[in-house]
Amino acid sequence: MIWTIVALLVGLLTGTLMADARTPRIRPVPLLSAFLLGAGLILVLIYLNRDQSYLGYVFLFGLILAQVAYAAWLWGKVFPAAGLSYWQIVGREFTHPYRTRQQYAAMLAASEEQRTAPD
Repeated sequence: MIWTIVALLVGLLTGTLMADARTPRIRPVPLLSAFLLGAGLILVLIYLNRDQSYLGYVFLFGLILAQVAYAAWLWGKVFPAAGLSYWQIVGREFTHPYRTRQQYAAMLAASEEQRTAPD
């Protein structure tokens, strides 16, 4: 039971770090670092507990849950102009995580165009 909780916590931590590394823009080095840290920890955990083969699935569940939930919360803070509720962003992050980023990039480009346009 304790190893299941540890695997879930490692997944939640890794998911949080990965969401932070890809919101509002993807930063490859922190993203790769977070993934390698989480994958390394879970591989050691699975190696030490070979009889509990489900730990990888628990890790993956925690990773996806934290990544979707935390990324949606970050998008709500960074991009409130989208007019989406938290649960709408959660749905987007779970199905198509790039859509909010594309909408955010289009908004930034439009504001930059407006700012640089001659009066």
